[in-house]
Amino acid sequence: MSSPPAADIRPVGWRQAHAELGNSTLCLLTEATVGRCAPTRRCRSCSGRIGEEARAIMRAHGIPTEGAVERPGGGQSSGLIGHKPSMLQDYERGRPMEIEAQLMAPLAFGRAAGVATRPWMP
Repeated sequence: MSSPPAADIRPVGWRQAHAELGNSTLCLLTEATVGRCAPTRRCRSCSGRIGEEARAIMRAHGIPTEGAVERPGGGQSSGLIGHKPSMLQDYERGRPMEIEAQLMAPLAFGRAAGVATRPWMP
């Protein structure tokens, strides 16, 4: 898998964090694949709010919200409609989930910058 170089890695990491915040969390809560969760009105609404918060946190830390280098497609499973994000896979298998890394770390970044976060359910 190739990945182009990035002058500033922070937007790239936050692009991934945004995807994990939305996909992993919502798929875990609904126990659904990306393809089943993403098209629903409530998931789209929650995902939009999550994205707004992620961008607010990025801006508060001086991280550009546009122009992050994107890895070229290469058949990664996350793009497949039947994909189950890692937190859902861990939950289903009774393994520890990446709550600290995927949820608590972005929340701590938001709180450190004084960004208000709110419940995700509409």
